Formats: sequence, C-alpha cells, structure tokens
Amino acid sequence: MAMPEQSSPPWHRRGPRKDALPPGRAPSGARLVGRDAVPLRVYLRRAAWDVIDQLAAAHEPPREAGGVLLGRACRDEEGPLILVEDALPSPHGSPVLGPFRFAQQDWDFFYARWRRQGARQLVVGWFHTHPGYGARPTSYDHILAERYFPEWWQLTYIIDPVNMRQGMFHWQDGELTPLAGFWVYDEDSAAAAAARTAGPIPVRRRRAAALGWPLVLLLLAAFAWLPGLPGSLPALRQALARQESEAAQLMAELHALKARHATLQQALAGARQRSLAAAASANEPVGAARPAAPSAAAPAAAVPAAVVLPGPVAVTVGPVGNGPNGSPAGGTHYELRYVVREGDTLWRISGQLLGDPLAYARLADLNRIANPDFILPGWELRIPLAAGTPADSPDD
Repeated sequence: MAMPEQSSPPWHRRGPRKDALPPGRAPSGARLVGRDAVPLRVYLRRAAWDVIDQLAAAHEPPREAGGVLLGRACRDEEGPLILVEDALPSPHGSPVLGPFRFAQQDWDFFYARWRRQGARQLVVGWFHTHPGYGARPTSYDHILAERYFPEWWQLTYIIDPVNMRQGMFHWQDGELTPLAGFWVYDEDSAAAAAARTAGPIPVRRRRAAALGWPLVLLLLAAFAWLPGLPGSLPALRQALARQESEAAQLMAELHALKARHATLQQALAGARQRSLAAAASANEPVGAARPAAPSAAAPAAAVPAAVVLPGPVAVTVGPVGNGPNGSPAGGTHYELRYVVREGDTLWRISGQLLGDPLAYARLADLNRIANPDFILPGWELRIPLAAGTPADSPDD
C-alpha cells in the first residue's frame, strides 16, 4: 500500500482548524462518565469502547496494548466537540514486556483500513493500556503523543484494566491535560431525530410514554446491581476489594523492605569494622608486639567480596586502591547489586534504594541503559552507595 506524499501533513494528522470546524451535533442519549465541566466535549461511541475493553482484557497476564481512534471533529451551538466513532487495535506494536509502541506494520494496517473506509474519518487520537500503573501518561507516552498525535483535536485515552481506572487527555497550551469527563453514546437513532420534528405526540402515545418512565427507572436500578458491568455496584465492590488486597500486599512489602534495610545496615557496619581492622593489621610495624592470637572459633579479619541479603539485593565491598602490602589506600567502596523484578521501573528503584526517584537518569547512565523507560526482569543493576567513593562514579 503506497503511503501519501510527505509534502503535506501525514495522513493521520490531517484535520480542520479550530476556527473552521464543520457543523455537527452531539449524539442524543449519551451517558456522562465523570463531570461535564470540560473545555472540550468528547463523545465515545459504545462500540469503540467495547473494542478497547476487550483488548484490555485479552492478555493474561496483563500487558500493554493500544491502537488509534477514528472519528470526527465538528461544532454545534455550544462549541467544538470530538466524536470517537471507531477504535483500531494495533496488530504488531504490543511487546511482551515494556511500554507500548507503534511499529511500521501498524501504520500500514491503519492506513489500509482508513482508505478502505473511504478516508472520511480523522485520526482523533490514540489509546493504550497501563495494567496496574494507573491512568496517567508517562514521559514515553508524551513522546508518542507529540510525535504522532500533536493536533489540538487528537486525544490520548489511557486505561488501567487492573485497577479499573481510565483517563482522557487533550492538548492544552502544549501539555497533555486531563478532561474531567466524557460521554459514551450508542448509535444515534434517525427515528428519534424524526420524532423530535414530527409535531405534537398524540394523547395515547403520551400516556404510553408516561407509563414507560417507571420501567426506565427500574431498568436503571437493575443496571446498578448487575455484576461485571462498568460502574455497577458489584464491579465497584470488586475494585475496592482488589485495591484493599493490593494495599495489604504493599504494606507487607514495606515491612520486608524495612527488615532488609536493617540487615543491610548491619552488614555494612560489620564490613567497615573488618576493613578497618585489616588496614590496622597491615600497617603494623614489623617486630611490634601483637595481641594474643584469636581463638580458632573467632573469624579472621578480612574484607568480604559480597554480602548477600534476602531478596534480589547484594552488597559488594572491596578496596578502592592498593596501599603498601596490599592495604586499602583510598577507602572502601560499597555497592548494591539489584536484580530487576516484574513491574519494576528505574523511577521506583531510585526512590526505594537511593531515596530520590529523580535519580533514575543517573542510575541509567551508571548501568549504560539507553532507554530509562525500558528495563527487563533479570537485569542486574549497580546501585552506588556513598561510602568512600562518589556514588555516581562507575567502577570500571
């Protein structure tokens, strides 16, 4: 499939200016998700929402996936609005691990579908999942949005299927800004539009409509109690129970981390004492009186190569420089070895082990990681500790 010429904007960024929007109208019977105090109204078609929901639940264990949103941008008497009419999942760009990204095969697929549907719809944005990480865009999401979807009418829709959260974002003053809410609509019925212009309703039909209101209220009450539906009471209870379980698990991990930290402090204190004893013994003059030899049960003073702690953390201890008779001349270098686990990020590792999440860039440089947003389980990371040598100097 031949792609369009690049002299004009790419096909997925072509759309109307904000001051030259075509006329349109908001779908009738739309259901509000969130609050209606929004600078830009967004209407998401239920069929597109179902496609996104099925994609979010299709992977076990959950992993990141995404695609593009197709629709229209128009204006009614209340102002501009965005209609999201279709969602095209990405068939190639979902890696097994790591953040979601688009592949060239994805854009070929999107372009072919766009042409097959008559090239009438706009690419009004993109969507992707954040399983277990909330519904806020990451720095990598900002990069993708700025590269492929930078127009004012292009949206970023993020779903967390684990925590049952979602967020709709639009461009405002050059930043991805969250919308307080959006609307979900079914097919806009032409019969309903004709009924609005057909004149007065006969008395018998008005009575039937009046009798139908209690039935509508009954159906709404039943919808609130149906299990498995988004927004229903059973679904909210399940989400609350899941979040309570995750909070208990985080508390258990916090206690384990505190115990590991105490063990680490004890190991470092013992290693410093043994290092100082070894240095004093090495610098003692020849023929000087020495204390009585330790008993056989007492361990000899030595600098250990590593102290392995419970979990994926190890402390490496070693001399920085060699003095006379092999004694350490430049102090002692202490360094953590951390094995990446499932769900880890450099941001979280820097916050837990260095006390500063913003130190993730320095941690990436020390471990020669080209992309700080992409690490894999099983990688062993060097975590510096300031004990005799600067924390950011690699031990080459």
